[in-house]
Amino acid sequence: MIVERHVYIAKPGRIGDMLDHLRRQLTNRNNPWPHDVRIYSSRIGPFNYVAVELESENLAAYEETWARWTSVAFTEEMTLEWRELRESGGQNEIWTVEVIRGSQSQ
Repeated sequence: MIVERHVYIAKPGRIGDMLDHLRRQLTNRNNPWPHDVRIYSSRIGPFNYVAVELESENLAAYEETWARWTSVAFTEEMTLEWRELRESGGQNEIWTVEVIRGSQSQ
């Protein structure tokens, strides 16, 4: 499994709007992402940062899902609103995930 993590910087005073925007777009019935999406906002750490994690089975599945994502109807509208909410910068990472179950896991 791989995880893609996007870290975004919200414009001052707009982090709540950014979180609302992400929730709306990711709960849209046209969202093609096959797995859960995790949204993180900082409680202790850099202010105005939001991280979004997207899981995929492998790199091919990741590329296929992104191709579908860019073709759905709300992408252009989402992009325009998104530009109003975020500062330039942030980062994009792709991680390979290895899960080792703890002794208390079932």
